[in-house]
Amino acid sequence: MSFDDGSRREFLKQALLASLAGMASNRPNGNGTDWASPPAATPPLPLPLPLLTAVAATLIPAGDGMPAAAEVGAQDYLERLAEREPLVRESLARSLGRVKDAAEHRGAPFERLEEDQRIALLRQVEATAPREFTALWYLVAEAYYLHPRVQPLLGHEIALTNSVGIRMKPFDEAMLERVKAMPKRYREIPDGR
Repeated sequence: MSFDDGSRREFLKQALLASLAGMASNRPNGNGTDWASPPAATPPLPLPLPLLTAVAATLIPAGDGMPAAAEVGAQDYLERLAEREPLVRESLARSLGRVKDAAEHRGAPFERLEEDQRIALLRQVEATAPREFTALWYLVAEAYYLHPRVQPLLGHEIALTNSVGIRMKPFDEAMLERVKAMPKRYREIPDGR
């Protein structure tokens, strides 16, 4: 399992497109043309936090001086994010539903499986539902890598927008000496005015 440079904004865009495609095929009269009666608003179901905690701990376990995702509260971050972002809530619910179904098929809740069984199950979900797995992975990674306890361990300093920003080290002019000593790699063009 690896994390590439996907952003939450790109994830939300993809999730919205997937949701719209799904809604288009599930319209009330079956032919995709009846929007006259919108579905009744239902309160969102609560996220299964024990499952989310176990998934986060499995995706990003502790090691090499770094805490596990569950240790820094990735699940709490995702719960708060899901309260504000309906698309995130839907994506988490769908992704965790895939994990839950796969675990039930094995005969035990995901939280009760051994670590190697959890990893195998997540690999199975990755193979059978790559979109849901990727969305889940991106969200857990976001929750982890943006955590104020994790950032310093990675050598990053968080710059809040309401402050001056990250303090940069003074620039060392000696770093340019080698480049300044190199011959020109361009051609002078006479001024043709």
